[in-house]
Amino acid sequence: MSSNPALPEKNVTTNDTTAPTTAAFETGRVGRIGIGPADRSETDATIGAFTDWLLAEEPHIAGFPGNLSFDYSRYGALLATLCNSVGDPGSPDASGVGGKTFERRILEFLTDFTRGDRDHTYGYLTSGASEANLFGLLTARTTLPRAPVYVTAATHYSVTKAARILRMDVVQVPMLADDTMDPGALAYRTAARRGGAIVVATTGTTMLGSTDDLPALRQAAAASGPVYVHVDGALGGWITPFEAGVSVSDFSAGADSIALSAHKWPGHPLPTGIALARRHLVSAVAAGEYIGATDHTMACSRSGTAAVILWAALRGLGYHGLRRMTENALAVAEHLHTRLTALGLGAQRHGITVSFALPPSHAGWDALRARWHLPAQHRGGVLLTHVITVPHLGYGQVDELADDVAAVLARNGGAR
Repeated sequence: MSSNPALPEKNVTTNDTTAPTTAAFETGRVGRIGIGPADRSETDATIGAFTDWLLAEEPHIAGFPGNLSFDYSRYGALLATLCNSVGDPGSPDASGVGGKTFERRILEFLTDFTRGDRDHTYGYLTSGASEANLFGLLTARTTLPRAPVYVTAATHYSVTKAARILRMDVVQVPMLADDTMDPGALAYRTAARRGGAIVVATTGTTMLGSTDDLPALRQAAAASGPVYVHVDGALGGWITPFEAGVSVSDFSAGADSIALSAHKWPGHPLPTGIALARRHLVSAVAAGEYIGATDHTMACSRSGTAAVILWAALRGLGYHGLRRMTENALAVAEHLHTRLTALGLGAQRHGITVSFALPPSHAGWDALRARWHLPAQHRGGVLLTHVITVPHLGYGQVDELADDVAAVLARNGGAR
C-alpha cells in the first residue's frame, strides 16, 4: 500500500499468498521460443506467475533504490501502441507518434527543480541514469576534450564504464570517511595536471548515500584550468532539495550536467532516466536528417510510453507531493537508523540510505540478505550493507527487518 496518497496505489490481484521465496524466477519456468507459435494459455500463465512472483517479493526489496509504490495498470492500453520518441524532445520528427509533448512538460518541471534556466538547458529522457551519465561525460569531453575525469571509489560504476567507452583518462581521488570526494586530494591531483578537469560529483553514493560538496570540488579543481562538473544525482538528486543541512548539487551550485533516475524516484515501471545539461555546452553537431529531426540524444529512438507515465507520476505529485514523499522516506530512514543503532551495529544514515556492518562471523546473514534483497560490500574486514527507504517500505517493514537483524544477533551472541 502506498504511503503517499498522491501516487496511484496498486490494485493488482495475485494468486500467491505465500511469503516471498527470495529465489529467482528460474529459467526452467520460462518456455523456450520454438519454430512455431506457442500455446497462448501457457504463455499467459507464465507471465501471470512471473507477475505474482514480483508482487510477492516487492515488500521485501529493501536494499536497491527503486520505488515500487505505484500502479499505472490503468494505462495498459498504451501497450497496444508503439509510442516512439525519435530525436530531440524539442524537434518535430517524421514519424510523429512519440511522446515528446509529455517529455517537454517533464523537462520544464525538472529544469526548474534542478534550478536551471529553461531557455538555456537541454535535456531528454533516457533509458536510465547510466545513459544520462554517458551523455554527461560526452558533453564534458566535447567541452574539454583533453581533460581527465576525476572520480572516487564510490562513484557509480556506470561513470567509469562511460569513460572507457569514450576513451577518457580516469583519475581516482581519495575519499573522506563518508565516501565523499576529498576536496584537498582533488586539489592536489588536479594541480599536477593542467589543462582542465572533468569532475564527477555524486549526490547519493551507492553504499552510504552521501553527497559530494559540489562548490568545494569545483573550487578545488580550479587550479588545473577550466572545470566541468557532472552530477550523478540518480537518487540523491531527488532527495537533497528537501533535506535540511545537506548541500544541493544542482545548476545553481555549479553543475554543468545532471543525471536523474525516474524508476528510483518517484517510481516507474520502465527503467527511465533524465539527462540535463547547459545548452551551450551540448555538441553543436546534430544528426537526424533521415528522421526529420535534430538529435543530440544517445539513443535516437526512445520510449514515448515512459514519458507519458512519468508525466502522469509527476503531475499526480507536483512539487509539494515530492516533498511529502521525501519527508516521509527520511522519517522512516531515521526510525530504522535508531533501531539499528540500538542493536550496537554502528549504523550510519545519509538521506534515505541507512548503512550498517554485519559481523562476518555470524551465521544467518546470507538468509537475511536474500529475504530483504540487501547488497553487500567488503570493507576492511567487515561486510557493509544498506537499506534504502523508498516509499514502498513503511515503518512496519523496517521494524520487521530490524527484528530479523536482532534475531540473527541474538543467535550469535550480539553485535561483536
